[in-house]
Parts: sequence; structure tokens; C-alpha cells
Amino acid sequence: MKLTDIFIRHVTANGKVRNHSDGGGLFLCVTPAGKKIVAAGVPPNIYLTINIKI
Repeated sequence: MKLTDIFIRHVTANGKVRNHSDGGGLFLCVTPAGKKIVAAGVPPNIYLTINIKI
């Protein structure tokens, strides 16, 4: 699934941690509190992590 701007803006946690990947090394983690964290790299070696507020 592509992590588009629209997808990131509308995804919700629904009370649990939600993890999404684009299949190319970009990951989105949504915490139960609604905090969105974008990470780039290949687990377990994540090269870049950004906390975003939308």
C-alpha cells in the first residue's frame, strides 16, 4: 500500500498500535494516542525517524 498524503492524514489508531508499510522501506506507525511516526530504512536498522503532527 502506498503511504500517500491522504492516507497518512486519515489513518487512525483505533485504540491500538497500527503499522503500515509501502513495501519500499518507508514505514508509518500510529500510536494509540494518535501520534504518527514515519521511519525510513530496513528493520532493524532504521535510518531516519520523524514524528509528524497533522
